[in-house]
Formats: sequence, structure tokens, C-alpha cells
Amino acid sequence: MANRSVKPVAQTIDEFHAMMVDGAYAPEVQMAQMNYITGNKSEARRFESMLQVFYPGIDPDSIKEDNTIDFNGIVVATLHAFSPEALIEAKRHLKSWKFVKMIYNNVRGKVYVLFWMGPDMKTIYDFTAAREQLEQLLLKALPDVHFFIRRRPYRGIMMSYDKDAFLRPDAELEPPSLSK
Repeated sequence: MANRSVKPVAQTIDEFHAMMVDGAYAPEVQMAQMNYITGNKSEARRFESMLQVFYPGIDPDSIKEDNTIDFNGIVVATLHAFSPEALIEAKRHLKSWKFVKMIYNNVRGKVYVLFWMGPDMKTIYDFTAAREQLEQLLLKALPDVHFFIRRRPYRGIMMSYDKDAFLRPDAELEPPSLSK
């Protein structure tokens, strides 16, 4: 297995997306997935540790000693459903939302959606208000999908291999509205 240090490292979300689609870490992702399926979590985590972690919209110099970052306007939702069809439909639907920055399948089989909520989201209060609006919007639009929303990718987002990952480089600030 190739050492992570010789792998390319994405500096932008466009590069991260391209590496995900092109399979830069495909062997490690596939080994992690296989080990999760067979129940070998420790071996799966070993392969996960080889994957690049990316901080979308973050200057690498702003990463703190405890490996965390400040608010950056990105909110992450993890989606899961009992039926694969419901997730496929959710991904199709979310691609039409102009403030969706990226959608991809993670190593553990869940769907990550990165929402651009704007540069003014700097405090826990801003996040809480945005999360509540986003929860209502998701509940209304995707009744068959369960989700968990977190403020920013707290410890980054892990590389995956998803040849169908979606990226909107020019995501617009479109605050969630219940009138949609």
C-alpha cells in the first residue's frame, strides 16, 4: 500500500473533488470499506488514517494546535436512509439548490452535503439559526432521509472515492427559506 506522504495533497475544494473523482486514494478507500463490511473496524480505521483530511475554505495556517478550525461559512450534513433509492433521490434533489457546494459518498457509505451558508456565519448563534432553518428545509424536501447537521467540517472532511461526486464551484449564498 502506498504511503500517504507520497500521495498528492489537495489545497482547494476543486482539487479535493478531482482527486476524489479520479480515485487518488481509491485503494485505501476500498480497503477501509471492505473492512467495515466484514466487521474489522480497527483495520478499517487504519486504512482511513491513510486518507487525506481536507478543510474546505480554510487557510491551512488557520488550523489550530488541536486540529480544529474556526467557523468558515460551510455547514455539513450527513445523510442516510433505509433505502438506496431515497439517497439517490435526495442527491438528485439537492443538486438543484444553489447553496450546495459539494455532495459525495463517504468511506462509511453515508452521503456528505456541504452547504455554503456565507461568510457572516461566525458564531455558534449564527450556526444555530442557520442549522434550524436548514433542518426545516431538509425535513420538508427530504422526508425519507435522516440527517445530522454539523457546523463546518470540524476536523475536516475525509477523502473518499466517488466518481459521481458533485461540485458547484460557484455556490451562491442562498439562505435557506421555508417558502421553497
